[in-house]
Amino acid sequence: MSASETNLKNADQQTKINADLAEQLGYRQIQYLCAGGFGAVSVVQKNDDKKAKEIVMKRVSTTSNEYKDEIEIHEDLNGGMHPNVIALLSCEYVDDYAAIFMEYANQNTLLSHVDSNWTLKTIHGFFTQLISGLHYIHGRGYCHRDIKSENLLISWGTLKICDFGVACRYRNQHGTFDVESGYGTAHTWAPENFGEDDVNGPALDVWSTGVVLVEMIGGDIPWSQANALEDGEFARYEKNPKWTNKEFRIINRKDSRIMGLVRKILHIDAAKRSTIAQIQQNNWFKNFERPRNQMDTAAGTSAGRKRTYEETFQAQVLAMPEKRVKTLKQKCKCCQ
Repeated sequence: MSASETNLKNADQQTKINADLAEQLGYRQIQYLCAGGFGAVSVVQKNDDKKAKEIVMKRVSTTSNEYKDEIEIHEDLNGGMHPNVIALLSCEYVDDYAAIFMEYANQNTLLSHVDSNWTLKTIHGFFTQLISGLHYIHGRGYCHRDIKSENLLISWGTLKICDFGVACRYRNQHGTFDVESGYGTAHTWAPENFGEDDVNGPALDVWSTGVVLVEMIGGDIPWSQANALEDGEFARYEKNPKWTNKEFRIINRKDSRIMGLVRKILHIDAAKRSTIAQIQQNNWFKNFERPRNQMDTAAGTSAGRKRTYEETFQAQVLAMPEKRVKTLKQKCKCCQ
């Protein structure tokens, strides 16, 4: 049996298990999405209510204790009901499985929209939402450790952080402390995360937001990984802070203020890297205004009246299509 045939067979098995679990809990499976390292995910709907909203069911095994931390952290974060954190609805248990029910994001992942030709206003809107969500998470004493465009969902034009499978505490009643390195996804890791020493958790998340910002504007991440031993592009950046590439040049042409912010976020030294609070005080972050040579009049408005920031942002995000995962090869919404 070929690898592709094996994958399809496994997917069929996972689909059936999720459908059976949903049925036992009073739901019907609308669509099986995918399986990842932390669970198998489906879109489900209540059986006895045809008007019920579609929600996401993530099935995880209870045979190990790894799932408990994710649920505990998500439940704690859920207490604040932050608009930029995906909402946890409930958890139910059947045999060796836990079913985690979450709100459904109708516009899929940020990654699925990276090539959408967004205006800088739209990108600015999503980036400020990302920073707002992280500010809340860090304020509750947690770091996410896996911020990437696949783990950022768009629901009715609002960005929502999801997947707390590798999140952890960096602060308790005694104060802050470093966290274990090596968790998350290599292409958005900060350079210190490739080492063996414990690291500053919030600084890891900040670095990852910089990678996401570059990806949104430049169309791709700046390097395959921030490891000078494995990636020549990053090695050149590490030696020369003024180093540039295609993505950086695109950003600089669009607004040099953003490139200045990116370099502060992607500072090699975690101690000198911008903090969330410093990002929130950044000129571009606080006062978005496109440079004069990039001003344009939006279609459908008169030359004498340009659309406001809010009008432009809402028009862009509401025009985004609702997206489902069409094939098993596409990125998962909740468990990458």
